[in-house]
Amino acid sequence: MTRTDDFLYKKICWKAARSGLPGTSAFYYADLPVANRLSLESDIDSTGCGLPVLFFSTPAGAWTLVCTRQVIGFDQGAMTTCNLSVIDSLSPPGFEDTSKSKLRIYRDDNHDKRTWHELIVTDKQGNQHLLYTSPGADLFALWNILHMMVKLLHQQPEQGA
Repeated sequence: MTRTDDFLYKKICWKAARSGLPGTSAFYYADLPVANRLSLESDIDSTGCGLPVLFFSTPAGAWTLVCTRQVIGFDQGAMTTCNLSVIDSLSPPGFEDTSKSKLRIYRDDNHDKRTWHELIVTDKQGNQHLLYTSPGADLFALWNILHMMVKLLHQQPEQGA
């Protein structure tokens, strides 16, 4: 099956719905007010990102935009862009090393995953891109959506019989 923008758009929407999106700080791009979409379109490279699908925002003004070819993060005037096809790993800050001993220490210290609001995307060149959501469910929805996209884009398309 060919992975067209339309196909990827539908997959992202499907996964978003299964993750309980949209919510109070996560929106389908098409449902954003026109003024917000125009503002975003002036900030992003619309030819390289594919179709914008999901928009995550934070009370502090940081945001993440999931498109069919890229994920884009913005905070305090700095923008980061990562092609979905070159994502190597996804982790919350401080968890780039996910050894069992580090995870056990984290669990034993009673850290609350519901407070996580940032996700680090590491690309195949080792560059790190910080993405932002509201804490809790939105972060895990974003994580799951990007994980699905990585799997989709890294597998070889099926050949016709």
